[in-house]
Amino acid sequence: MNKKLIPTLLDWSQIKSSVQEFQKSLKLANESDAFQFFSISKILKIDDDEIYASITNGGDDRGVDAIFIDDRAEKKELHFFQFKYIRSFEKRSNAFPSNEIDKISTFLDCCLQKDKSLENSCNPLLWNKVQAIWDALEDSIYTIHIHLCSNASGLTK
Repeated sequence: MNKKLIPTLLDWSQIKSSVQEFQKSLKLANESDAFQFFSISKILKIDDDEIYASITNGGDDRGVDAIFIDDRAEKKELHFFQFKYIRSFEKRSNAFPSNEIDKISTFLDCCLQKDKSLENSCNPLLWNKVQAIWDALEDSIYTIHIHLCSNASGLTK
């Protein structure tokens, strides 16, 4: 049986509390921005400056809200993030839209094909990351990780 996991009030309140701490300590405008910092810090264990530099979120982000290029000799990993944050526990059953996978997949196809037309469909932050990815891949082999982060339910089918 494939049971859908839906966050409990305990799950939701623990994340909300941590997100609000990030919002307050970093003086961020909203909880959604703080959720990005919270998620990346928990997954990658990097500092706030590195997290800030990884954020590509905004218009024309192609479904990619953050990219972290880990170029340490022992790692060589590309991390792609997308975030969905809900402010109300009652909306916790909102699923992560599965079309978000299509957006990321299309972006990755273009990126890994070194499609220069990406510049026309990316915001400046994302375009800078695309160029950094191309430079990194010229020199080494990287493992790709895609992180879909939400405080609501998982992907829809």
